[in-house]
Amino acid sequence: MENRTTVGAPVADAARDALRPGTLWLLSFCLACLFAAFQIQSSLHSGVLSVPVTYDDVAYFTDALARLEILYREGFAATLKNLFTVPPHAPLQTLLAMLGFGLLGRHPWAADAMNVLPLTLMIRLFLGTAVRSLSLDVSVVLAAAFLGVPLFGMLIVEFRPDMLCALFTAIGTFMIVADPRWREGDRATGLTTSALFAGALLAKPTLAPVTVFVFGTAAIAVVALFARSVVDAKRISKRVVLFGGLGMLLALPYYIVGFRSIYEYVAEAVLGTNASVFALNISRRAHALYYLTGPGGATAIGRPWLLLSTALLVASSPIWARSRRRALAVFAVAFAAYIAVTVPGMKTVFIGLVVPAFLIVIVATSTVALLSRMRRPAALVAATLLLVVSALTWRPVAMQMSGAVIAVQAEALNRVATEIADAVAKVPDLGHQHLYFPLTSQFVNREGLEYELRLRGLAVPEAPVLYFETDMAKQAAALEKSQIAILFSDDNTMPLDWTLSTRIRKDITALVERGGAFESIAVIDAGPYRGTVKVLRRTRP
Repeated sequence: MENRTTVGAPVADAARDALRPGTLWLLSFCLACLFAAFQIQSSLHSGVLSVPVTYDDVAYFTDALARLEILYREGFAATLKNLFTVPPHAPLQTLLAMLGFGLLGRHPWAADAMNVLPLTLMIRLFLGTAVRSLSLDVSVVLAAAFLGVPLFGMLIVEFRPDMLCALFTAIGTFMIVADPRWREGDRATGLTTSALFAGALLAKPTLAPVTVFVFGTAAIAVVALFARSVVDAKRISKRVVLFGGLGMLLALPYYIVGFRSIYEYVAEAVLGTNASVFALNISRRAHALYYLTGPGGATAIGRPWLLLSTALLVASSPIWARSRRRALAVFAVAFAAYIAVTVPGMKTVFIGLVVPAFLIVIVATSTVALLSRMRRPAALVAATLLLVVSALTWRPVAMQMSGAVIAVQAEALNRVATEIADAVAKVPDLGHQHLYFPLTSQFVNREGLEYELRLRGLAVPEAPVLYFETDMAKQAAALEKSQIAILFSDDNTMPLDWTLSTRIRKDITALVERGGAFESIAVIDAGPYRGTVKVLRRTRP
């Protein structure tokens, strides 16, 4: 007899019930490792791992290297103290990088490899849901198919917290409103959502307002739509308070010590100088579609998966129609996430990834429900066909982002970064020097230089962030303190033109050259870009 299930409903099956939790964890880990290894090799060939470490990965890499230096020199107690005295910008990202560098060596791919851990958790949660209504083989094939969604490739090789935060938020809130075990009192499900809530808060603290808003919407929806009486509403509300409070409690120590830096960062990005940099001057329609068919959606979902998702949602709509409360609750939470990142004018490909994440979570669950209505052979064929389509439409993350890197370009860019680091490394007593680095580029920047110096075990000169500064008085004050300066020639095409300091680049060059206080110690050809990069050292006050 065929299984007739609603979305997320369990199916009794002795064989499935007999599955040991360890089996699902092992399968999840193996699948995550295979996927990550493939993505990393692709990136090493022609992606971000083939070129100098850059934004935003480099920020978390340098943070991890600095904290590992404390660990190796002073021990665990000093490292733990440092985490509280100098809280990391994204705690989970820094921790993953430290694990990667500490266990596998100080290579960018080592940090990326640690993304296997959160990916294993996500696959395990999917398999745990899928095997309640599908056979294990169908569930595994289906999981492999959905790994073809570009968002998961980004999770592995784009070492930044946005993907983790988005996926933790989407999965956690979906469980709250769509999994009946959560509201029926299952402790494991409740604790899982607490962990996902805390994980989302710790993955990207600067996006905490969005995270809290979406989880809060899920809490309201589950009480409003599923409580059968006042007593039942109180019971569900207690679970909301208990597990929501536990998630916040887990993240609270970080927020106590890091609140000021989070507030200053958000205030600067939303209301300060940087607000104009990331606010897009596009039409309302473009804003509305940015994370669906626009740049955000095209990067994280891609046209093939957008078409597949649409087809699968249409096919599963009768199933959702029979679970109207669940459908309404899921829609409410997904819409809250969409509104939270779509209404603000500030947009990047990464900030609003919670929208693509929600789409994929909903589509994956809908696909499970569709296949559960088939006999096992038919379900296996359908899952295999989806896997084949996923494989045939797969594109490297580099192609989804900005285009593949050819070997000649990678070699040239690595040469430029290395030669700059070579020149700076020759300056004695680096740890007591100040560096003036007023412009920035994708592959030559102050953060990348710090990374190169830390890899060599060298002290790092103090270098303020100046590429959003257009006040020449402040630029002059920073130069006055500096013993080293790095300039791009006026014809150099490397600097990012959206950073504010590029507007005054000629004034900056004149400022450094005025008075003859600095002499050139290296002039580096910027090929494949035009122009040169000059490293200068102060010779007199």
